[in-house]
Amino acid sequence: MNNIILIPKTKISEVGDILLKSGFICIDIPYGFMYRLDDSVITIYHSGKVLFQGKNFDRYFKIIEKFAVTGRKIDTSPNQNNLDSEKEAKIQVKCPRIGTDESGKGDFFGPLVTAAFYLNSKETEEKLVQLGVTDSKKLSDSRVKELATEIKKLGPYEVVRIGPQKYNELYEKMQNINQILAWSHARAIENLLLKHECDLVVSDQFGEKSLIENSLFKLGKKVDLIQMHKAEQDMAVAAASILARSEFIHSIESLTKKINFALPFGAGEQVINAAVKIVKEKEIGFLRNIAKVHFKTYIEVKNRIN
Repeated sequence: MNNIILIPKTKISEVGDILLKSGFICIDIPYGFMYRLDDSVITIYHSGKVLFQGKNFDRYFKIIEKFAVTGRKIDTSPNQNNLDSEKEAKIQVKCPRIGTDESGKGDFFGPLVTAAFYLNSKETEEKLVQLGVTDSKKLSDSRVKELATEIKKLGPYEVVRIGPQKYNELYEKMQNINQILAWSHARAIENLLLKHECDLVVSDQFGEKSLIENSLFKLGKKVDLIQMHKAEQDMAVAAASILARSEFIHSIESLTKKINFALPFGAGEQVINAAVKIVKEKEIGFLRNIAKVHFKTYIEVKNRIN
C-alpha cells in the first residue's frame, strides 16, 4: 500500500525545501516534483497530494504529515478513483521501462510511425528532463529533430514505419486504424524486448485496452502493460513521441523530394488542395503511394476532380 497525504498547495515549496535540506535530489516532472534519496521516493503533485514510496521514508512522512490538510493518510486501496494514481506510482519508480507512441495517424500524406524507447535508469530520465523532452505535439519540427538526435544517444529504441502502400493494404484487411496501431506498438515493443530485458511498458490509450494486449508477441505478453490517457507525461513515452514524430517528418521530406511536390501535414483544406494538384498531374491511383486513402480527405479529392 502506498502512503499518500494531502497538503495545502501553499506549503508545497516549504515541504520541498525541507526535503532538499535533508539530501533529496529534486526532479521536475510534468505534474509535480519527484524527490529521491537512496531507496526513498517522495512525489509532490501540483494538487498538493504527496506520495511516499520505497524504503525508509517513515521519518520524512512524520515530518511532512504535520502539514497535511487531513492529518491522516489517504486510503490507497485499489479502486476506480485511485487507478490513475496507482499507475503513476508504478511508472515513477520503475526502471527500466519502455514507452511507446506514434505519429502520422491524423495525417493524410505519409506513413504511420510508431516508436518505442527503452528508459534504462533514473539517471537517463533526469537527462531527458534536462533536455526538455516532452510531448512532441508541443514542439516545433526543428526542435523535434534536435531532441531526437540526443534521445538516440541515451538509450535503445525501435521505430516501426508503415509506408502508405502497406498501410492501405493493412487497412483494407483490418478496416480499423486502432488495430493497425496496436500491431505497430506491439512490433516495436517486441523488437526492443528481443535485445533488452524489461517487464514494464507504458503506452498512450488509443482504443480498447485489449487491443495492444491481444497484439503482443511472445515476449510482450509477459510484460506489465500500462495504458493511460496523456501518457506522454511519462518521460519514456515522451521520448518515443519525439522519435516517432522525427521519423514521420523525415518521411514526409523524403516523399516531397521523391515526387518533387511539397506535402503538407494534417488532413485539412491545404492538404486537399495539394492532393488535387497531384492527381491532376498524375492520376487518382497515385495517391495510394503517398497517402492514407481511407481518410475522408480522399473522398473530397475525388469529388473535386470529377
